[in-house]
Amino acid sequence: MRMKISALLLFCFLVFNGHVSSQSKVEADLGIGLFEGLIDVKVKYGNNAQIALCQGFAQGSFWMTGIEGYYHFAGLSKHVDQRTFYVMMGLSSTLFAGGYDNFEKIVFYSRLGKTFNFSKRTGVNLDAGLGVLSADDIDGYHSSLVPTFGIHFFVRL
Repeated sequence: MRMKISALLLFCFLVFNGHVSSQSKVEADLGIGLFEGLIDVKVKYGNNAQIALCQGFAQGSFWMTGIEGYYHFAGLSKHVDQRTFYVMMGLSSTLFAGGYDNFEKIVFYSRLGKTFNFSKRTGVNLDAGLGVLSADDIDGYHSSLVPTFGIHFFVRL
């Protein structure tokens, strides 16, 4: 429950922050990522500062649901004014997994990435970093440090 409240507070803070709300870019992503969902869909809002909602799918059903924040800080593109290098932080959980899962997972991850723009509307994001995985098993939650990465094709709407 604390994770859900924390994610909601982070979302509200970023959405109502003046820097994010003054930007009007929407981006839809489809790709693969470790610990945000094996195959996942993201919807991002913003330009050099972005917030994203992410839904991962595994074995034909919902798996990890997350919220992410991005900050683009360096590099130039000939297609758009968004910077090409970024840092991101995310928080994902088995929020909508079917039924009660004895192995509930919560992952906090941070990554460094680069955007490759093919045109004004399309491109690919590549990122890698580390995450902290907390998994619930029979005798409670156990945390471990894990590698995390993502590759996503995007379309700006």
